[in-house]
Amino acid sequence: MFARKATLLLVTILITIFLLAPPLSIDAADHLDGGKDISTQATPFADISDFWVFLDPNDNDRLELIMAVNPFIIPSENESRGLFDPAVVYRFNIENTGDAKPDKFLDITFSKQIGRDTPQTATVKLPSGKTFTAPTTIALGEPVAPPARVNTVNSASGSKFFAGIADDPFFFDVPAEVQFRRGLLVGTRDPNFFSRGRDTFAGFNVMTIVLSIPLSEVKGSAGNMVGISASTLIPKKAIRNTDGTVSYKGSLIQVDSAGIPVVNVVLLDFNLKDRYNIIGPDVSALSQNVIGSLRSIGTDDTSIGLLKALIVDKGDYIRIDLSKPNTGPEGGTNPDAAFPNGRRLVDDVTDIVISLINNRVPLPDGIDANDKKFLNVFPWVPQPNMPLKKGEQDTTQN
Repeated sequence: MFARKATLLLVTILITIFLLAPPLSIDAADHLDGGKDISTQATPFADISDFWVFLDPNDNDRLELIMAVNPFIIPSENESRGLFDPAVVYRFNIENTGDAKPDKFLDITFSKQIGRDTPQTATVKLPSGKTFTAPTTIALGEPVAPPARVNTVNSASGSKFFAGIADDPFFFDVPAEVQFRRGLLVGTRDPNFFSRGRDTFAGFNVMTIVLSIPLSEVKGSAGNMVGISASTLIPKKAIRNTDGTVSYKGSLIQVDSAGIPVVNVVLLDFNLKDRYNIIGPDVSALSQNVIGSLRSIGTDDTSIGLLKALIVDKGDYIRIDLSKPNTGPEGGTNPDAAFPNGRRLVDDVTDIVISLINNRVPLPDGIDANDKKFLNVFPWVPQPNMPLKKGEQDTTQN
């Protein structure tokens, strides 16, 4: 796999970019990262597992945005969990002026589900203010082929839209990382844990929102350099009516922010996890806690400086140069457009994050690709995993 072979090159690129250009931000896995108060674990439909940003390799005048939520759906629960919460606002924050504050928003909301075989209706509000509606793709929990996908093309805005259940596109060995990190805390740096080579997310599904939009929707005074983050928001108050309906009142509060997993999942104290989700993408108030955690596991000052630049100085965004071409199958594979210039589905970002924490020494996790191939065209993400038929064996790696 290209991503593994290019790890050292990409780390070098990271360091060069951070020294010569405005700091960038990265994101890998964010599954179940909540704390004890406004916990994403208590509101899984608002839990962002990941998001991706890249140019359409078939048409570089288009930007592809993917948000995955509601992680760890097992195939037998596809129907019961295969929906979007009508109380949640699924948001892409767009920073296009060169600072840490979002300048525009792209919001998606969904109608209430009225039946397992009836699609929800998504309402998409683009940064330009243009809006359109589109149906979701229903989820099936039977040992049958997944239903045909519903991809909506909105000619008035020049946008494409898909929303539905899909195979989790993220690939990483979480238990190996946990063992490695526990060793660091007691002064043992044992990379052999990563020889396990088992994908924690293989066989699981997520609810996925995919948008393809013209570049004009996100450009601002910073020109071709744009930062994107993801968040979910819910109303402050939900009122259960006597007729069984629910009314939502009050302003919106942010429940989850798609940030750097080594910060929230690994590095932040447990009592700060919810705060991180609520205040992102500007997480400067948590800087000292992050720095202290990195020092406790032996990360040197150079890597701490790079990670601080990623997290704090320009906000927690994935930044992409819209003038840099992206080409190749599965959403793009050419080295010039690889992460940290945006994030494509094939980019093995965890190897880079771990290498930075490991003082810029490459430390591959043994998982170089997703358990399913990505598509070469919109909506890019693989079809969901389905319940097994009689006699079929479970071959997932988690």
